[in-house]
Amino acid sequence: GFIISHDGYILTNNHVVDHADSVTVRLSDRRELTAKVIGTDPQYDIALLKVSAGNLPVVTIGDSHSLKPGQWVVAIGSPFGFDHSVTAGIVSSIGRDVGNGPYTDFIQTDAAINRGNSGGPTFDLRGQVIGMNSMIYSPTGGSVGIGFAIPASTIHDVVAQLKTHGHVSRGWLGVQIQSITPEMAASLGSKEMQGAIIAEVVAGGPAAKAGLQQGDVVIAVNGKAVQDSRDLSRRVASLLAGSKATFTVMRDGSRKDITADITQRKDEQVASAQKSGSTGQADVKTKAMGLGLSSLTPDARRQFNLDDNVNGVLVTDVDPNSDAAEKGLRPGDVVRSVGNKAVHSPQDIQGRVADAHAAGRKSVLLLVTRGGGERFIAVDIGET
Repeated sequence: GFIISHDGYILTNNHVVDHADSVTVRLSDRRELTAKVIGTDPQYDIALLKVSAGNLPVVTIGDSHSLKPGQWVVAIGSPFGFDHSVTAGIVSSIGRDVGNGPYTDFIQTDAAINRGNSGGPTFDLRGQVIGMNSMIYSPTGGSVGIGFAIPASTIHDVVAQLKTHGHVSRGWLGVQIQSITPEMAASLGSKEMQGAIIAEVVAGGPAAKAGLQQGDVVIAVNGKAVQDSRDLSRRVASLLAGSKATFTVMRDGSRKDITADITQRKDEQVASAQKSGSTGQADVKTKAMGLGLSSLTPDARRQFNLDDNVNGVLVTDVDPNSDAAEKGLRPGDVVRSVGNKAVHSPQDIQGRVADAHAAGRKSVLLLVTRGGGERFIAVDIGET
């Protein structure tokens, strides 16, 4: 860990103190002090401690936003119990996603980090803390030159909340989102792959109340460009509950600014969308894009165990050699929209595909329901 205030506030990783009955801090002068855990955040893997002492030496938290790959850094910790060990390396990458959740973007470094380095500081060559050693990737258990540090920008945002509340409150918008793939961009008639597409809007949530819609592509928050779905998740999570934020979206080729009230995210919240009842239409079948398509009749609902509140066009079979199969579509999926326009019959889908052909597009964007969740999938339309 490292001391961030003269009166005894100390930072370390949450996993270092998690489930501890007591915590003892040993200083460089060999003094041992009992520490109180002020607050923790498992999502960011940060813990704030406090010891009763005064006039302690402190580190300076730097600016991780200015980091660039190739820049030299120094890591300090107690690997295998060897106190105050120093290793050096370069920044290998920034904004690294290691699959531990949507909120953190790690600094990757090749400075040697081993067991016992967790919670220690990563310094730049000016002696400022630009990260906190957190984890390594290793097939052997020892350092292979792939270590990860929590950025100082994240630390700065979290410390104030831990000190005041003992936990971190994250903003909640009430949407499920996906990153834009090249196929999605092409199906939307755009060459831009930045932004995040809204796959589902929670009924009654902040997004729904503000007028955000399924299929909107969020390209900026408060005027700052959104790179992808992870970037949007982090940005929304960092917003304070009770604040307002302006989301710039692309909808039907037009740019719109929509202001939404941000509420507090609860870990148990699960996005869901209310859907209208069954249309009760006759059984109609056809094929498109390698998909066998059928209207949602009572028999089809029973066969695929679909609730009455699920509407759209049923996928009955998938050509194994089609792009649709490669993208993961399967029997029992329900196509709700094509090109952000609702479909109610197989003929609707054929019409949307024909329109895409006429516009010179090679793919269409499908909104697919499966198991109560919804997801956008861009599918090649070939020469159908």
